[in-house]
Amino acid sequence: MFGSFGYKEAGLYDEYMADHPNIKIEESSPQNESDYWSALQTRLAGNSGLADIQGIDVGRLALVTQEQADKFVDLSSLDGADEYFGEFLPWKVQLATTADGAILGGGTDVGPIVVCYKPAMLEAAGLPTDREEVAALWDTWADYVDAGDQYMANAPEGTYWMDSAAGFVRAASGATGQRFSDASGELVWDTNPAVTDAWDLAVDAIDGGQVSPLTQFTPDWNKSFTSDEYATMACPSWMLTYIKGQAGDSGMGQWDVAAAPGYQNYGGSYLAIPEASEHQAEAWDLLKFLTSAESQKKIFEKAGSFPSNQGAISAISDFQDPFFNDAPTGQMFTEVLNNMPEQVIGVNDLIAESAILNAINSVAQNGTDPAQAWSDAGAAIDSAVG
Repeated sequence: MFGSFGYKEAGLYDEYMADHPNIKIEESSPQNESDYWSALQTRLAGNSGLADIQGIDVGRLALVTQEQADKFVDLSSLDGADEYFGEFLPWKVQLATTADGAILGGGTDVGPIVVCYKPAMLEAAGLPTDREEVAALWDTWADYVDAGDQYMANAPEGTYWMDSAAGFVRAASGATGQRFSDASGELVWDTNPAVTDAWDLAVDAIDGGQVSPLTQFTPDWNKSFTSDEYATMACPSWMLTYIKGQAGDSGMGQWDVAAAPGYQNYGGSYLAIPEASEHQAEAWDLLKFLTSAESQKKIFEKAGSFPSNQGAISAISDFQDPFFNDAPTGQMFTEVLNNMPEQVIGVNDLIAESAILNAINSVAQNGTDPAQAWSDAGAAIDSAVG
């Protein structure tokens, strides 16, 4: 795994092992997906050192389904597959399906986006704190940046409006579902308005002093969850899990959730079984348990990751999250899910994304000229893709 899938937090490993005393579950889960993916590629190439179940980020699915299908078990060939996959959002299954119909992953979460914020920091800057009044500050991501100007005009000294440039670009580029590649798989990052507009808005926010110089998923960024360095951050549903884990019990009630501008999805993962697994039958049984409606309901209520199992989605529609001031996150995320565009994923999407996010972070952190940073991103993408 990588990051947090919420299984430990929801007690699912202990529950499964209690019912299956012959099974011992051990999870290895580095926080950084890129490090995890590099190690997985090495193990797939050597056909050794693989876990019986491997997590796969949705951004890697096109690469897996188009170039690595022989490395993973076709789950559609296993017992009960038709009934199992019929429980999930159809587009979630389709993303994991190869051209010849093999299904290489069972869906875990999806990533509808909201905005997480700290009411006390907004109040200190003279902005509203009620989640509906906060959401009314913005219809678009440009409005969100304008609200950042309002915050910075009266902000507590040394604080920022948003947590990071990369986090903003990730969220603001998702309005159409097509980010870095078009439906044919061609990279379009440098001409797609969804990306170029998000980049330009991020540069405006940086110029306005709104953007913390932090890099997401680094130790310094992790520490920021227990201090008041920034007032808001774009939050895919899985980010709620991350905030709870980093902020701990002392963060209870310090955060709230408002609707984001528009409807976007960011992220969401899968569980796959490597062909090299020596325990494929046991892995399939565990995979089905971890992604069942009942399990995904528990994960959402305990950790925040939004389900892809339709039974779980129906079951959590009225859930309110006590950590986020009883925000009706079940209703809020469901509304985003029902309105967000389907994702277009290309083989080289994460290469492009990494280069662009590194470039915008360089603008925010090092003062790199935006035009030079954009050019550097293009050079990095061209070098990696060939």
